[in-house]
Formats: sequence, structure tokens, C-alpha cells
Amino acid sequence: MEYKHPYLFFCNAIGDYIMALPTLRALNDVFNGRLTIIHNKSKINSHIMSEFPFNNTIEIEFTSVGEERRFDPGSLAEHMQDCDLFLYLNTWINENDMQTLLSQLPSLKRSAGYYSCFTDQIAYSTAIHNFDLYFRMVHVFDESLSIQDYSYPPRLDENYKRIAPQVRKNKTSGIKYVAIHFDSEPEKSLKSEMYREFLEKILDTYTDICLVPIGLDQIDLQEKYQQRVLSFGRPLPFLIATAYLETADFFIGVDSCFLHISDLYAIPSIGIFGPTSEVEFGFRFNERYSHLRSETKDLKDISTDDVYKRFNELIDV
Repeated sequence: MEYKHPYLFFCNAIGDYIMALPTLRALNDVFNGRLTIIHNKSKINSHIMSEFPFNNTIEIEFTSVGEERRFDPGSLAEHMQDCDLFLYLNTWINENDMQTLLSQLPSLKRSAGYYSCFTDQIAYSTAIHNFDLYFRMVHVFDESLSIQDYSYPPRLDENYKRIAPQVRKNKTSGIKYVAIHFDSEPEKSLKSEMYREFLEKILDTYTDICLVPIGLDQIDLQEKYQQRVLSFGRPLPFLIATAYLETADFFIGVDSCFLHISDLYAIPSIGIFGPTSEVEFGFRFNERYSHLRSETKDLKDISTDDVYKRFNELIDV
């Protein structure tokens, strides 16, 4: 059956949008540009979504009720009266809101998602990477499609595409850039007293390395190392940070959107994990990487010596 008005609901954090890129690209091919996307309102999300020729885009906002995220199903349903296929890509749900939404879609013939309220319930698993978990939605409609064919970095518009070639042109011959990103949600972030030791040790060992901070926080190192850190004077906006990441020779970072982008760029990398799983959120496509995970699930228990040793192994390949 050909669906004339398919709608896809995906409202999540930036890192989730990066992991969903192969799925969104494949679904856009499957439905030949007929897909309407529903996503949470955000300037960054709008930039990420701008690569797709969706039929339409609906931006919605959420309210937090305790630990639950709620939206207005009645208001959303008013914009979906022609929906004959509903795809729910989120791995969280408020069942009351969703049941209300589905009941107000008069043209709906089929729905798919990870929950029992949908006509096609997709198997959910924490034993596979989220890139692959999302791509299971594609295989509901076309099992022949391969995630490898859709797994490339976010597309930047022309203003941002110019950055990487210019950075490479100005790069001192023989210098290697190590992109670093240590700020995420509080429990997934590395504090300066945790990263300072291994970064300074790396800089002492490898005199041809320059650090490229792409996070929101300033990198706190001893003054003698400051000339080995690219200084931007302020945190880099997401798209500029992504363009700089493209120029990196190596990446060291925590579970975040930039870890997933470095994965798609296939940058030799080290991923540092605390409470989250490297199986679900680590490197999926990169061939040169190392995962470091605290057995206590607390990042403060990560050994700085282990990070340094993993970097030695990475750079010596």
C-alpha cells in the first residue's frame, strides 16, 4: 500500500537527531519526499532537518510534568487530519497523550513505533546501537536498505562548508588537531580536574598536537599549555563546531552529539562513558576508536592514565 500522507514524530536531544540521520534519510527515500516531520522546536534541530526535502515540518513544544514530557495532542491532531501513516521514532512516550493523538486522526490506516499502542510494534533493544535501533523503522517498510548507505555526517550549508577548507589551509604543517568535548548533561560531563592531567600529559608527550575545544566550557589547563589550544574567545555555535570537528585528526570526548558526529566523520577517537552505555551510544561506524567506561558508572572513577594509554595506542596505529 502506498501512503500518501505519512507523518514522522521525533522529538529528542541533539545527539539523538544525529543518530537518527541515517533513518531520516532512508525514510525520506522510501516515501519519496511525502514525509511530514514533527519535531521539537529548536534552532539547531531546524538546521539539522534542513537537509531533507520533507513535504512539511511541524514544530511543537513540550512541557515537563515530573519526569514526563507532555505535548498538546489535540492541537497537533488539527495539523494531521490527512495522516494515513504515523511513525513514532521516539524511545520514550506518554501513553495518554499518544492515545489521544491517534484517536483524533480520522485518515489513519497504520502506525509504527516501539510501543504496543501502534499497529506495528518494533522490537526495542538496549543490546544494539541506537543508530541501528532507529533504523529498524526503515526495515518495517524496506528490508533491503542498508544503514551504511545513509551514514555520513550532517550536511552543512555553504556558509559553514567554507570553514573546514580554510582551517586546513591555515593549519601549520605537521601539526595534528585533537578535538575535545567534555561537557554534556552533568552526569556525563568531565570536570577540569578530571581531564587536565591526561591532556597535559598528552601535550607533554606529543609536541606536534594542538587541542581544538568544541564544547561550551573553556578548557582549563596550565598557562604554559595555552598556546597549544585553539582559542575562540567564546563557545563555538553548533554548526561552526561541527565544521571544526571535520578538520580534526583525533577526537576525545564524552557521550554527546559530537561523539556521534566524529563517528560519522570516522575520526580516530576515544569515547569516555559513565552512566550511559557505549553499546547504545558509542562508536558505530568508526574503525579506529576506543571506549573507556567506569565500572561504577561515575566518570570521576575514570583513570587519567587509562585515557593517556588509549591515546598512545590510537596515535601509534
